Amino acid sequence: MRCLEIGLLLPFIVIIQCHFFYADVDQKVFYVYPNGEPSKCPSGNNNCSTLEDYVSSGAFENLSNNSVFHFIPGIHSLNSSIIIIQPSIDITFEGLREMGQGPHQTAMESPAIIQCTENVTLFVRCNHIQLSKVTLKNCGDKYATIDLSSAITISDSYNVTMTYVSIQESPLGGLTLNLVVHCQIYNSSFYSNNHDTPDNRTMTITALYINPLSPLYTSNWSFVMSKSNITNNRFNGLSIVNRQSEYFIGIQLEMVYAANNSVINFGIFPYSDYFDLNVNGLVSTGSLVGFILHKKEQVLSKRKPNILMTNCSITYNKFYGMKVVWHGSGSCSFCLKSSNFSHNAGILGSALEITTDQFVNTQSGIDVILHKVTFDNNTIYNLYAKNATISPAFAMTVKISNVNSVSINNCTFSSNKGSGLGLINTYVTFNGDVYFINNTAYNGGGIYMISSSVLFLSLGSLLKFVGNHANNSGGAINVEQIVLTVDLNSNSGQVSNRCFFQLPDNYVDQVNTYFHFEDNTASVAGSVLYGGTTRQCLQGPEKVLPDQFNRISKFYNQPGLSVISSGPRGMCFCTNNLPDCSLKSISMSAIPGEIIEFAVAVVGQDYNTTTGIIIISSDSGELSNQNVSSAVCANLTHEVTANNNETNRIKVSISIHFETNFFQPPLIIDVNVLPCLPGTYLSQQSHVCECDNSIKNATISCNGTGAVVIKEGNSWIGPNYNNCTNIVYQFCPYDYCIQSQVTFPLNESDRQCALNRSGLLCGRCSEGLSLMLGSNNCGECTNDYLSLIIPFSLAGVVLVILLLVLNLTVTVGTINGLLFFANVIKINQPLFYGTDSVPVLSQFISWINLDLGIKTCFFAGMTTCTKTALQFVFPFYLWFLILLIIFLSRRFSKLSQLIGKNSVPVLCTLLLLSYTKLLRTIISIFIVANPSSTCTGFVWYNSGEPYFTGCHLVLFIIAIAALLLFLPYTLFLLLFPLWEICRSKWNFGTSFYLKLKPFFDAYAGPYTDMFRIWPGLLLVARIVLAVLIVVSPTYDEPIGLLVTITALLIVTLSFGSVYKNKKLHSLDILYLLCLLAIFFCLFGALIQNGGESNRLPSFTNRNKARIGIGAIFSIAFIGFLGILAYHVYICFNCRAIGRKGSHTIQVEEVASDKYSHLNTAPTASEFPALIRPECREPLLESADNN
Repeated sequence: MRCLEIGLLLPFIVIIQCHFFYADVDQKVFYVYPNGEPSKCPSGNNNCSTLEDYVSSGAFENLSNNSVFHFIPGIHSLNSSIIIIQPSIDITFEGLREMGQGPHQTAMESPAIIQCTENVTLFVRCNHIQLSKVTLKNCGDKYATIDLSSAITISDSYNVTMTYVSIQESPLGGLTLNLVVHCQIYNSSFYSNNHDTPDNRTMTITALYINPLSPLYTSNWSFVMSKSNITNNRFNGLSIVNRQSEYFIGIQLEMVYAANNSVINFGIFPYSDYFDLNVNGLVSTGSLVGFILHKKEQVLSKRKPNILMTNCSITYNKFYGMKVVWHGSGSCSFCLKSSNFSHNAGILGSALEITTDQFVNTQSGIDVILHKVTFDNNTIYNLYAKNATISPAFAMTVKISNVNSVSINNCTFSSNKGSGLGLINTYVTFNGDVYFINNTAYNGGGIYMISSSVLFLSLGSLLKFVGNHANNSGGAINVEQIVLTVDLNSNSGQVSNRCFFQLPDNYVDQVNTYFHFEDNTASVAGSVLYGGTTRQCLQGPEKVLPDQFNRISKFYNQPGLSVISSGPRGMCFCTNNLPDCSLKSISMSAIPGEIIEFAVAVVGQDYNTTTGIIIISSDSGELSNQNVSSAVCANLTHEVTANNNETNRIKVSISIHFETNFFQPPLIIDVNVLPCLPGTYLSQQSHVCECDNSIKNATISCNGTGAVVIKEGNSWIGPNYNNCTNIVYQFCPYDYCIQSQVTFPLNESDRQCALNRSGLLCGRCSEGLSLMLGSNNCGECTNDYLSLIIPFSLAGVVLVILLLVLNLTVTVGTINGLLFFANVIKINQPLFYGTDSVPVLSQFISWINLDLGIKTCFFAGMTTCTKTALQFVFPFYLWFLILLIIFLSRRFSKLSQLIGKNSVPVLCTLLLLSYTKLLRTIISIFIVANPSSTCTGFVWYNSGEPYFTGCHLVLFIIAIAALLLFLPYTLFLLLFPLWEICRSKWNFGTSFYLKLKPFFDAYAGPYTDMFRIWPGLLLVARIVLAVLIVVSPTYDEPIGLLVTITALLIVTLSFGSVYKNKKLHSLDILYLLCLLAIFFCLFGALIQNGGESNRLPSFTNRNKARIGIGAIFSIAFIGFLGILAYHVYICFNCRAIGRKGSHTIQVEEVASDKYSHLNTAPTASEFPALIRPECREPLLESADNN
């Protein structure tokens, strides 16, 4: 009913004042014609001049009562201010034509325009003032005080009426009313004023009320503004300031439109309670502040103002739409009806903020009624929030603070950013249907309640929450209130929490719906409700409701574990991601240092999940806090520690941090403490299992709890092998171990093995697999592969025949450099680690070294021992073949004629071909390893089996036997040249010398007399390199020695006469340069990978090295093809000569005839070229005979 009283009062006041104004009709009329247009004056009227003429003549200084100035349409220039100070007269300014459209769609413009020059104003102080149908442009004095600077200033007047007045482009304010008792403004516009002032306090329209100097005969004042526009003004629009406390002021705003004023559209600033405000059809848009009502306490309260706002639209304001601030002890009734607040921005009340400081005094304060008001699409102004240091988490669309009586009837809050309704220390009563739809906030998408706010539900009311969302908690409602623990026995009188909602006094416990929740969500907790109390809470002073909230609420599509939640009130273990609050303890087993995992949920009211801080402690003194930031079953961890090795059981307690007096006994985890794993020990400092230092030093990282290591390089690590512990061996056999980074548990040491290998030093094949020929790979093999004996046998026969037919022997010298190149590559194969794996080309190198070069099975169950033994078979088979041919050629003359004298050179060639292969095999048999000096003893490096036992003993004996052949062979080639030199002084053993000489000449044939020791030196180089690659712990020594040896050989070949034919010098130098290039590529890749002890290049560097090595292998292969083509050519050429009847002169026969009288045998250089075989290798010719 109070909302209607003011609406009846103010029109009555306006009617009374207008009646008095027009009572006197005795008027004196003046006409004002536009500048330069006197012809527009009415005929026969002598009172017609320009406005400037009236001012200059002093016409405004002594006016008669009821003077009327009619402005003829046109431009009326005003160069001087008009000052009228005649308090007892009535004056009228009126244009003679109707208003038209102005410069903007919101601005009207009269045909009669008063155009002011700079710093010109109109100041009036009269009894009655009327302005109508005139436009003022550019009027105002920017050098005057604020009270006198406006385009029009009216002071100490009784009645002012403005109708169809347009004030535009004033440098300062448009209109100032100072102590005007009755003011009516109709159908007027105020456009683009204040454009030249730096003071943001400047108002376009100012109505200032102060206590008059002398008493007035009326006690009721009024300000009425209707159907007027205030648009596009700088700073502020309308400001009404009431500083007096003796006279009542009725303020009425009817269909007033304010838009795009840069700071405030409407501002009402009362300092006392002597006013009422009636607003109807107001529109405020596009400003920082749409409407502000700020009452400041200055005098004692004597009455209760009534404020009624109806059919208002407040939209698109940037700081807030409307703000009502009520300070002081006075009370007030504020009624907002049938209005719309949309697309406003702000933080604490983006659409509407109502705040007071009188909540503690329930007899005073402001009574608020919101009836059929819509708040939609209002949002957060983040920049304002940042500058004001206000967190967007407190963003609210409607904020009501410290108000003891709020009634919200049939209102709608929809699609807002920020809580739809924010309540701080406020009591709200809901009537009818109130909707909260699709609002989004940090807390409380629909309603955000703080402190002692309460929702009172009237009979038949319904709060409907649909599609609201909270980025934190309380999708529909968030209640920030202190809740104390309660005794669930309602008869004990221990209930102390008031329900955040209060039902009507006449409520009957029946099924009535007051809350409707549908599709509300929260990112953290409480999709429907967070906080407050829903069970065992007080309704009224005494009544306790056990579960009333759920009974008066309907839930639609509100799934999840956190629907009705709150701050932490307990915790539960989780099973299958669901809280199981009946489970109070669980059991686990763990190693010291192991992280145990368990799932718990922090629960609020109704045992719905929420967030909180969980405290985890144990018997060993460990204490940790873990913040559960999501309302779900949280997977938590705790590190188990043990004080000593005797600790076999500990208890882990899980409790929660309560902000109030809630308490719950801790949850218990009973942990069975297991001993540390092999390779680790219990540290007395950290109280967890740590890796042994030897294992730490050999790995990149080591997890002592799980005994899991990350290693890289050529080491082998095993914590437990044949009762040995912590075995760390730095040199895993070539390509047995994975040399790139690998992660594995210490009790699964086979996972560091490559090529399907396992065991100590990865020396054997995994269970059920067999070692393969041509590589160190293990695979599934069958005995069907034994049929490979046939092609292997045929390969030996073909090789011997090829050497015999093509004379492809060391005696010719064409393959000597190639053999040394291939032998050195094979000897240093561990340095390459896969970079020499070039298809075809790598097989080419292997075949020269009498290796298979192709990965294949041979028979099931083949081991390292049997494979090593097989390395002796093929070389011995080849020797057998050539020896058989030599034997048969002595028995059968035709075979001897067919073979010629090439059998001995072929035998020498096969011995040299086999040398490196057998040398590498013998060395591999002799290599010993001692992984653990405490328990493993010596093992065979290649297989990890005990040294000098079983199969290795047999191999060791075979190797000794082979070594007995190798040593004489090596010494023979190395020392025989010395024997030749000493023959002039020693005559013993001539017959033995003559028997050995053809054999040695087969090696030394292509060399000059000075360098007949060259083959022996190359054998020594092979031995030194083969031994060094085994004993060297890093890659730099073998490469350094190889480069040194190769460089010396190149220098010797370049400056010495090693070969009889210079072409062979060039051929050997080519292969030696290839060696240098290969090891340059390899060394560069290893250096880029870093670390001298790491022989494994990175993947990228290995690929680069493979490309370079492949190119060099290609050059060597092309050279071999050239050598082969040359020997084929020589072979066919000899056959052509033989068909023409040529014959061969035997060197031995010439030697026996010519030197039969001597006691010494001739040297190779003493044979003249003419008596050598006619079908012979031209490269055997010396350079001098060419």
